[in-house]
Formats: sequence, C-alpha cells, structure tokens
Amino acid sequence: MVKKNTKKVNVPSYTVNLDRIETLEDIPFAWGLAKQEAGLPITDEELIAICKRVCDEFGTKITVVECKCEQKQPWYKRLWNWIRRK
Repeated sequence: MVKKNTKKVNVPSYTVNLDRIETLEDIPFAWGLAKQEAGLPITDEELIAICKRVCDEFGTKITVVECKCEQKQPWYKRLWNWIRRK
C-alpha cells in the first residue's frame, strides 16, 4: 500500500495594499481594511485607526441641523380644530 503525500499550499486569506502608506499611522489602517474586506476579525488598534481616518476625512463635512418640533396641543383643542375643520 502506497501513501500519497500531498503538500498543503499556504494561500493567504487576505492581501494588504501598502501602496498608499505615507506615515506609520497608516499601517494599522491598511491592515484593518484588508482584514475587514476578507471578513476576519480586526484588533482594537486597527479599529481605532479606521475610526480616526473616517473622523479626519468626514468630520469636517458633517453639519448639525437643529429641528424645531412643535408641541402637541391638548386633545380638546385638537378635537375642536377637527370639528371646525381647521
């Protein structure tokens, strides 16, 4: 009886694109994005790097809009207005 020896090929589960790295702070961001796209869990450091990048890019573009909500009238006033078709 002859045993077949098969070699397991190590296939990477994700690839990291390091082309756009300008500072050392961009490295955890790149690793986090690659892991996230592959569906793998990311570490706290990578999550913080992603959150910082998103806040830096979109934080200045977010505006707060105030909403003035009218207070609801009492039921008897609403009923009277409904009867008078106001």
